[in-house]
Amino acid sequence: MSLFGWFQKKENRQQTTNPVEAAYEQKNDPDRSEISEANRLVFLVPVSEEEKELVSVIASGIAAGDHPDSKIRVKNVMAVDAEKEIVAVIAAALAAEDYPNSHFHLKSIKRIN
Repeated sequence: MSLFGWFQKKENRQQTTNPVEAAYEQKNDPDRSEISEANRLVFLVPVSEEEKELVSVIASGIAAGDHPDSKIRVKNVMAVDAEKEIVAVIAAALAAEDYPNSHFHLKSIKRIN
């Protein structure tokens, strides 16, 4: 048996489930429920032009690799808002401590002065 034959046999064994039932289970699974774009909490913030340029040069250099004649264009550069991320992790940890078998969706973070 060749290597590719082994992969084919393994792939055929995995397709024994009914794809319609699998899709129905995923759709109705509360763990996989989708959050609408309006309710999605954004952890990204814009960066300065200097930071965009630096990130673009580094990313282009890595992506080009051994092909110096290639052209790479970076369309957008955003940074992660570390403060929001830390608050979200702390809130999730506190909620998970009280209700370990539950799932939560963080909808907003507001600063209280």
